[in-house]
Amino acid sequence: MWILQNCPNVKRELELDRINNNGNYEPGNLRFVPRELNQANRRRTVIPFFSQTEWPYGRTVVSRMLSMGMTREEILLSAEEAVEKRRKNWRIISARLDFMTYEMQAPGTVTPYRGNLCTTAAMEDRLVR
Repeated sequence: MWILQNCPNVKRELELDRINNNGNYEPGNLRFVPRELNQANRRRTVIPFFSQTEWPYGRTVVSRMLSMGMTREEILLSAEEAVEKRRKNWRIISARLDFMTYEMQAPGTVTPYRGNLCTTAAMEDRLVR
């Protein structure tokens, strides 16, 4: 009811979002944002704004590697090693390395998520180190 009384002219294409995800839905912690930003602001989001020109692998592989605690530099080294050793999909990885942008367009958008519900014991051990 508070929202209807205090925010009467909100655009219909915007969604309600909490500024602090650990806070409640209460005045001072609410904002209206586009769906894309709202989806990127979820706890399980590893890389909110993915651009294939910035990564040598697809989004799911990059998300998995980040969740395991790898840095971007380690992911790039892994891709170079995959090409050198001709591992699975090495031709695609090689092409992506040739054409990718090494400077990220939106620095700071990578937020490794480590509380994955499907984290295995081996992955958890690696994260603790």
